[in-house]
Amino acid sequence: NVQRYDGTIDERYVVPGQDEPESGYSLSSEYEPVATHKSLYSRFLEQSWLSHEKYGAFVRLDSPKRLYGVNEILDVLPFETSNNWSLQGGCCTNRSRNYRKVMAAHGNGAIGESRMVHTVYCAGIGVILVSILIIAFVSWMDSGIVLKGLIAAIAILCCFLPITNDARYQLGLYRQLQGKNGGENEDIDSEDATLFQIWESIRITQPRPWYCYFRFSLSLFFLFFWPFIGFFATENWKMGLLFLVVGFVPLVRYYL
Repeated sequence: NVQRYDGTIDERYVVPGQDEPESGYSLSSEYEPVATHKSLYSRFLEQSWLSHEKYGAFVRLDSPKRLYGVNEILDVLPFETSNNWSLQGGCCTNRSRNYRKVMAAHGNGAIGESRMVHTVYCAGIGVILVSILIIAFVSWMDSGIVLKGLIAAIAILCCFLPITNDARYQLGLYRQLQGKNGGENEDIDSEDATLFQIWESIRITQPRPWYCYFRFSLSLFFLFFWPFIGFFATENWKMGLLFLVVGFVPLVRYYL
């Protein structure tokens, strides 16, 4: 399993249910992601010296490649209706990467516009309360006004605006599906209109084979052989044998 060494970009899409390109949303030029996440590890792998043609440990891909999760392979896509909708799912789970779902916009199980509005309010209020809690802790630590203002600015720019804008985008698209924007989507069947929320991952860098073998040997030595030898070196035979059994089973299961 060398996928964990890849440099990836996670993109989130919220689109009408009838639009589903075969190649995926991330590789289609017709769709723009609502949110994009690139980890510090993936940013670090983009350094030129790591992708050197001869000595680099990684290869930068000219054309990004899709990475498929287990739920995508099994074609598992949970539905969210008025019966199982919750504020926790709308405000927290929605932003979890690799979380996919279908939101019902019409029919008896439709989520309803009021619930979508509550999601917007909950997202904003949640960020405000967390910011107040952090500022209160900083005040209790007798920090200056500059630090308090910096925390407030970070909360607004990095948390409040992205989260509330994301919730407002979902609300606007939901209203559009229901035909409340001047009938812009008259071609959508009001009986089965849905919203798709999909996270897609694309690979931008991948390790060379020698680097994968190096990482495997390193982890095998320090995480398995070194503790195992340490137990027997200290004549702790029972714990050594127990570690051998407990460690060998998941080792074979994970790598084989």
